[in-house]
Amino acid sequence: KATSRPLIEYKTDCLLIRTSSQHPCSNPHVGPLIRKSSVNILNPFVEIIGAGLTGKSTLSSAVASIFGGDVESEIGLGRSWDMTEKAFYRTRKVANDGMLFLDESNKMDPELFRDGKLAFMQSSSDERKRLTEENKIFPIRVALLSNGNKAFADKMTGLNCTNNAARSRVVSLMLDGPIIKNVPDGFGSAQEAIESVKGIIDNHHGIIGRKFINRIAQACFEDEQAFQDKIDTLMNQFKEEIGEEGTGLQRIVHTISITYAAGALAKEWKLLPKNLADPLLSALEVFNIVTSSMVKRRQLAPEEMIKKVILDQEKNIFNGKTLDKKKQARLDKMRADGLKPFGHKIINPEGGVTYYLDPKQTRVALGSNNAEILSVLKAKGILKGEKGKKPKNSSKSPDYICLSGRVYELNFPEKIM
Repeated sequence: KATSRPLIEYKTDCLLIRTSSQHPCSNPHVGPLIRKSSVNILNPFVEIIGAGLTGKSTLSSAVASIFGGDVESEIGLGRSWDMTEKAFYRTRKVANDGMLFLDESNKMDPELFRDGKLAFMQSSSDERKRLTEENKIFPIRVALLSNGNKAFADKMTGLNCTNNAARSRVVSLMLDGPIIKNVPDGFGSAQEAIESVKGIIDNHHGIIGRKFINRIAQACFEDEQAFQDKIDTLMNQFKEEIGEEGTGLQRIVHTISITYAAGALAKEWKLLPKNLADPLLSALEVFNIVTSSMVKRRQLAPEEMIKKVILDQEKNIFNGKTLDKKKQARLDKMRADGLKPFGHKIINPEGGVTYYLDPKQTRVALGSNNAEILSVLKAKGILKGEKGKKPKNSSKSPDYICLSGRVYELNFPEKIM
C-alpha cells in the first residue's frame, strides 16, 4: 500500500524537500523553483475558464495528477471551491510546496470576490495571524489552479484600483470551446476521448512529480547556486521571447516564465514524453491567450460592454408590458426557486428600446470596472438614473415590469443586435 512507504527527506542548506505518498499533494514542483529563483515571485493563481461541458475539470485533473490522485474522486486530487475563507487557508497548508486544485469557482464564497480578496490571499506566502498563535508562521508556497464558467476578474466587486491590483495576480486561460475539438482515432466522439483521459489519470498519477523532486534535490545537492542561476536563465529566455509585449504584466510574466522553466527542466531530465509540445512554444501560447483576453476586456467601450451583457443575459430578460401565461409561469417558477430575472425589455412606440436591469446582477456582469462603465453610460444619456442632491444611477421600477424596487433604466435608439 502507498501509505506504508517511508518518508524520504532531502536537505541542503536552503532547501528541504519531503516526499511522502501518504500526502501526494505535498509533492513540490514549481514550489521549490519559486524558492530558488532570485526573482521575487508571488504564489501563482491560474484559472481555466469556459462554458459547461468543455472539459475544464478533466484538464485541471490531468494537470493536478502530476502531484497525485484519488481514484474515488471525480476530480482526482482536487477539492471543491465550496469552502470558507478560513478553510482556504487551512487547505493551502496541505499543498505547501506543491499545487492546490479547486474545482468550480461558481461555488466560491462571495466574500472572496470583494476587492479581489482571494487574489491577495493566494499571492501572499503569509497568512493572517491571531493573537494566540506563536510568533513564527512558516511561509506557504503553493500554486493555485482553479476552474469555472466566469473569470475571477469579472466577479470582483469593490474599488476599481484594488481590483486592478488583484487582476494582475491572476492568470486566466479562456477556453473558446471543448478541450478536444477533433475526435481522435479510435474514439466515437470527443466526449468519449475526454472520458478516457479520466481513466489514465486514475491509473497514472504522481509519477512525474516524484521524479521531478528527486532531480531538484540532486541538482541542489551538487551545486545549489548553479541550479538557481539555471532557473533564472530559463526564465530570462522566455522574457526575451515576448520582449516589450510583457511590459506592465510583470506578475503574470513571472508566473508563466517559471512554469516554462519547470517544463524545460522536465524535458531536459527526460521526464516528459519525447513527442510532447515544446515547453517554450507552449508557454508562449499561454501568454498569447492570457494577454489577448485581457486586451479584449480593456478595449471594449462601455456602450459595447453593456450591450454584450444584455445579449449574454437575453434568456433571463422578459419583455412586453403584459406577460402571457407561459412567461408568467416561468417568472413564478424563478421566484419560487429564489431566483430573480436579470431584466425587462420594453420596445417604445416611437422607436428604440428600454431595458430595466437588476442593479446587483448588472454590476457583477460588468465586472470590476462597473462603476466607471455606469458613469460613462450616464454621461452619454444611456443610463437614466435619478437627479437631485444625491444623484443615483438607479431609479424606481415601473409597475408593469417583472422587477420591483430599484433598477437601472437604459435607453437605446434601436434594437441591440
